[in-house]
Amino acid sequence: MRNLVAVGILGGLALAGSKQTSSCKCLPGDSCWPSASQWQKLNTSANGNLLAVRPAGSVCYQTFNGQPNPQYNADACATAKNGWTVSNWIVEQQIETISHFWTNYTCDPTMGCNKPCDLSSVPQMVIMAKSASDIQAGVKFARDNNLRLVIRNTGHCYLGRSAGYGALAINTHSLQSMDFTSSYKGPGSWSGGAVKLGAGVDVVGGECPSVGIAGGYIQGGGHSPLSGLYGMGSDNALSFEIVLATGELVTANAYSNSDLFWALKGGGMGTYGVVTSVTVKTHPRVFVTGMSLNISILGVTDPAAIDRYWSAVNVFHNYAPKLAASGMYVWYGLVPFVGLIVQPFVAPNMTVAQFEAVVAPLRAQLNALNVTYATGTPTQFDSFYDLYMSMFSFIDDVGGDTLLGGRLFKTSDIEQHGANITAAYRGLINAGVIIGGHIVNPGRAVPDPDSEISSVHPVWRDTPDNMLWLYDTGATCLTPAGRQAAFGTNTQLGNPMRAASPDSAVYVNEGDVNEPNWQDAFWGSNYPALYKIKTKYDPNGVFWAQSTPGSERWTLKDERRLCKAT
Repeated sequence: MRNLVAVGILGGLALAGSKQTSSCKCLPGDSCWPSASQWQKLNTSANGNLLAVRPAGSVCYQTFNGQPNPQYNADACATAKNGWTVSNWIVEQQIETISHFWTNYTCDPTMGCNKPCDLSSVPQMVIMAKSASDIQAGVKFARDNNLRLVIRNTGHCYLGRSAGYGALAINTHSLQSMDFTSSYKGPGSWSGGAVKLGAGVDVVGGECPSVGIAGGYIQGGGHSPLSGLYGMGSDNALSFEIVLATGELVTANAYSNSDLFWALKGGGMGTYGVVTSVTVKTHPRVFVTGMSLNISILGVTDPAAIDRYWSAVNVFHNYAPKLAASGMYVWYGLVPFVGLIVQPFVAPNMTVAQFEAVVAPLRAQLNALNVTYATGTPTQFDSFYDLYMSMFSFIDDVGGDTLLGGRLFKTSDIEQHGANITAAYRGLINAGVIIGGHIVNPGRAVPDPDSEISSVHPVWRDTPDNMLWLYDTGATCLTPAGRQAAFGTNTQLGNPMRAASPDSAVYVNEGDVNEPNWQDAFWGSNYPALYKIKTKYDPNGVFWAQSTPGSERWTLKDERRLCKAT
């Protein structure tokens, strides 16, 4: 451990000792950067779980941080190359994220850009936390030494909030305890089943297997294929254990720290503290019917046929409110030159006959357009898990060099501006952008937009569709100026979507991290209260995550130095 820490310290000192005022977080090379002895003390406090960061692909490089790399290993490199695009592998690493854009392809095992392998875009040190006390030690150290602090659970983050140059990272993925009860006795009115989950436990209730339920998923709201029955993931939270900026471990629930409890249920991730566990409701198993649908345009060049295809897309999307109102969840994708892929329709508590009754009008409208489409055989499964393993198994969610944007469409948006939404979709596809969507309405289960049950944007209570787009930046080898240009392009791509739904919102976990007026777009009328809670529990900004409550008090300069806003 001593040598690993020394490597991290020396790597930082090699950047030279510039002076830095307390208005900015300390970076390697600054005179305020902790000494080797201070890091050693932290390692002792963190029970030996502090490591100098080694990017997963560094085993492919003969030099690291400008020095000979003793960990260079051809066999390990082959493993890293294979895992670079596999989320399950990335989840197990120190600081990697499923969107390599945010680590600037640091130590890329494919060596696509011929860049040196170093720590110039990633955290310097990481605590691989095994207990809440490890986290407490890290938070106190970051606070006392004015360091940027990054919270990383599974790395399932497309918006860069679990990455950061020069930071001390806390990796919570090893906190994987689970404690089930059939009859919850804690605060609140819920008396059904519950499970207490450590921060590193993964959830399959969402769409992607690398989602960590106690991390950004539930703290950002968390939609699910079962949201039509049970609401958002955050609606189901009963209690949190969280390390605050003071280093104190507290419980937040309906009776204790109730304001913080509300904020943690959808009000932003990585900004109030480090969640070590969450207790959530459990629900009885339900049977589920599923089906796929595809409209292909592979090889289609006839303009009239392409217009008919887009008419079919319009019909499908305009039917979203009816699908969501039935309790269904529908994942769809629009891929340039490929077509519309719906995989799958998920219909909880519906028999095949009941499912067919809901989709029959959609079939009739598609048939009237004289477009060719293919559907799978509607199939009833005993549980959502069985359906997931059968129909979601194709998913791997590594984002590569993509940037995300997104939009929540209210029922009125689709009913009044459906044609404009379809036109905006067509523009994105013509620009080479991939579109994904989640037709589901959590408001069917929790209908009151003013409900105090969670702090998600009120628009979520009437949202039949949460769409997102994936803009391929080609950023593997982009210069800093090129990266900034990519951010601007991504934001511009969303303008037609914003115009088609001017009073709507964006899902904080699946939107543009540079979303204009993000406070309103992500949280709406809940934002002032969230900002107040942030300043109450973290007045000095120990925690910071981009475009979360209170983050506007800081400025990230050139994606590197975090300074107080002036």
